[in-house]
Amino acid sequence: MQQLILTLRPPSKAALDTDRSGGHLLIDGTPAWGRFPPWGSCPDILFESESRVLCGVAYGVHPKFRVLVKDLVALMDHAAVRYREFRADNAARDVASVPASPPDPKAIPWTAQHFPDWDYVEVVWSVNRPDTCGLAQLADDTWFYTGSGDVLALRIRYLDEITETYDLTLPDHFALPALEVSYLD
Repeated sequence: MQQLILTLRPPSKAALDTDRSGGHLLIDGTPAWGRFPPWGSCPDILFESESRVLCGVAYGVHPKFRVLVKDLVALMDHAAVRYREFRADNAARDVASVPASPPDPKAIPWTAQHFPDWDYVEVVWSVNRPDTCGLAQLADDTWFYTGSGDVLALRIRYLDEITETYDLTLPDHFALPALEVSYLD
C-alpha cells in the first residue's frame, strides 16, 4: 500500500512511501504528531478528467469554519494549498461545471451537488492540474503538527486503493521537491 506525505508550510515537499502506521514522525528534521484536521472534514479527491490522474484532495469548509480556515491557509504554501469558494453561484468560474449526469459507471459524484454552500481547501501535489472534484469522503488522512501546535504536514494513506476504487492513476511526476521522513514510533 502507498501513502503520500507532504508538508503544507512553505516550501512544500512530498514523499511517496509504503504505507506505515505511526503518529509520531520526523519530517525534514522537525518532530511532528499526527491528529485530525483542524476542522471537521473528510477529504474528497481532485483529478484531471482526461488523464484520470489523482492530483490532490479537497477538504470541505462549512460556512461556520470559513474565517478559521482562511486564516490557517494564509500560513500555508500556496503552490500546493489554496482556499476555493465553490458554491453553486460560482460554479461557472470554478474548477468545472456540474455535469447533468455521470458519464460512465466509474464516474465520481460532484461535491457541489452534495455541499452547495461549502468552500474548499485544495491540496495539490501533481504537475497535472485538477479539473474535477469528486465526492470521496476519505477517512485515512492525518494532519501532522509541531510541538507548538502549528500545522506541518498531511498524510494520505491507501493511495493504491483510492486509485483503484475511482479508476484513477498516480501522477508520473510530483510538483513538489522530495521530503525526508522517518518514523519515531
